[in-house]
Amino acid sequence: QVMGLKEYHVCAFARRLGNKAALIAAPRFFTRLVESPDQLPLGQDVWKETVVAVPADGTGVAYRNVFTEDTIETADYGGATGLLCSDLFRDFPVAFLEKVSQEDI
Repeated sequence: QVMGLKEYHVCAFARRLGNKAALIAAPRFFTRLVESPDQLPLGQDVWKETVVAVPADGTGVAYRNVFTEDTIETADYGGATGLLCSDLFRDFPVAFLEKVSQEDI
């Protein structure tokens, strides 16, 4: 589930097997997100406080973006545990995240 001002601009899903998890997120309707056609929908200015919920993990669980190698942790956003889209789409417009243990960070 995606929540926040730009929730209809994100398609996301997760898969789990035991303690392993993967999350995929991608923006949609780019032209409504950016001011010019050559701009990518990246960062805080575009995504504000939009969150992809990851409720089964709780807060402080690390996910690594396979494309960018960035690691981000789940946090509480108004009672929902998740990841900010501004973090997911900080440098690249698609996120493929794998759950990692603290030892892997």
